[in-house]
Amino acid sequence: MAKRKLSSEQRTELRQEMSKALAAGQKPADILNETAKKYGITTITARWYLKSLDGGKSAGRGRKRRGPGRPPGSGARRGRRPGRRAGGTAGDGLAGALASARAASVKQAKAAQKLFARWQGILAKQGSLRKIERTVKRQLARLSRQAKAVGRRISRLVER
Repeated sequence: MAKRKLSSEQRTELRQEMSKALAAGQKPADILNETAKKYGITTITARWYLKSLDGGKSAGRGRKRRGPGRPPGSGARRGRRPGRRAGGTAGDGLAGALASARAASVKQAKAAQKLFARWQGILAKQGSLRKIERTVKRQLARLSRQAKAVGRRISRLVER
């Protein structure tokens, strides 16, 4: 079954209705069910629209409260079952490390790509300047030969 696509007018109307219902103090679950039936969408899609309204504060499940000053993922949690480790599996740390390494390598690759383009431009400029340098050296050598020849002619004319 294909997903129903709402038009932009329907989306704005849906968001307005949801914000009015929230302001009236209606429960988020009731809002989701009503809008899902009215617009022919799933409650999950309706939850997405509700989250987009207020930054996700009223839709979805509530977060578990942590004690004061405890960072997420800290070892000592209240109400954990005995015999269970706090946190995930041993591979979670490795997966996170791999993901961050991949992200870092992607950033490095993009930075290298930018630098490579810049490097190519510098090399091209360097090549053109070397070509100009060779031309100028040839011209300088030719002019110095001409100056020596003219100097010799002057000295011959003066000696006579």
